[in-house]
Amino acid sequence: MKKQSVNSAFKIFKNLTMALIGKSQNTMKIGEGFYKLKKDNYYKTLCEKDMTWSLFYKTYLTEYEIEQAQIRNYARVYEHFHEYNKGKIPAMRRLTLLLPHLDKIDKEEYYYKALEQTPQDFSNEVNMLKGKPNQETCEHEIGETWGKCKKCNKKMKL
Repeated sequence: MKKQSVNSAFKIFKNLTMALIGKSQNTMKIGEGFYKLKKDNYYKTLCEKDMTWSLFYKTYLTEYEIEQAQIRNYARVYEHFHEYNKGKIPAMRRLTLLLPHLDKIDKEEYYYKALEQTPQDFSNEVNMLKGKPNQETCEHEIGETWGKCKKCNKKMKL
């Protein structure tokens, strides 16, 4: 019975992982579309010529329930990281965390770090880019009512 439960759990997790990989691929395609629409003002061929991107978004895209900032992030991720996509795409959240640091990173190296590192290791990489301490070497400062370090953002049980 226990072996059957393990097999079932493994299959469920594998299906979930495949769905999440599909989500990353879809968000990269969404980013590509928005990047191309905005880059050369192609969106203006779909609406009135004097319409701004913000007005275009409010008029045509709000029904899809994607925030304008999220669209901007998807487009920026596509713009800066699409050339490293060789079939595997890391979680979009990881790549958006790198956007403020594009001027000080090797984009290809960090694309693969986002793809291959564990969540904690990648979080440490982003903390170091921000000038914050690594979670292992941090002398944690924990508030009285919460369990998150003020310096490195490590979550801890109180």
